[in-house]
Amino acid sequence: MLSSIRRGAAWAVVGAVVTLLATIWHRWSLPLGFSLGLVAVIGVAVAARAVSGPVGAVGAAVGALLAAQAAALRGPGGDILVQGDAVGLFWITAAPVLALLVVVLPRAWFAGPAERGERSTGRTGKPPTTGSAGGAAERDGQPPATGSAGGAAGQAPEPLTGPARRADGRPGSARLQPQPEPAEPESPTAE
Repeated sequence: MLSSIRRGAAWAVVGAVVTLLATIWHRWSLPLGFSLGLVAVIGVAVAARAVSGPVGAVGAAVGALLAAQAAALRGPGGDILVQGDAVGLFWITAAPVLALLVVVLPRAWFAGPAERGERSTGRTGKPPTTGSAGGAAERDGQPPATGSAGGAAGQAPEPLTGPARRADGRPGSARLQPQPEPAEPESPTAE
């Protein structure tokens, strides 16, 4: 519980700093600066959600809200970062609201491969293969295995057919499993 509060507070600081910087440049080259500022605030909220879950995203959104509202107040010298026109009012509402919307996005969008039931892709960015040329077995100095889904050198790989199923049996975006080819009927031989 305490670690969740610490993570939320840390993301609130990060969200506040990024929103304050984005507030400074939101008037620069108006549509571009405003858009870049919103992308930066949303980016912090997405990063917080991906790393720390909803607690981090709420922290980033609270930090964005506090920074945007504080920037709208007059400073000691009478300076103000957010003007009271339509652009300024839209900024102090849009930045925190969009950061808060990240909290309600589906959890699966922020889940890693292990949480989604997928295999890790490793350092190459491709799924690990065994038995095919250039596969994991050969990369590790082992000869390729025969009869695997990738097939040995000179053999065609088995076809991947059937509905996509996750490891727990639910339909999903899991890799297709190799299906055995149907046995060919024996042809009658003339004796």
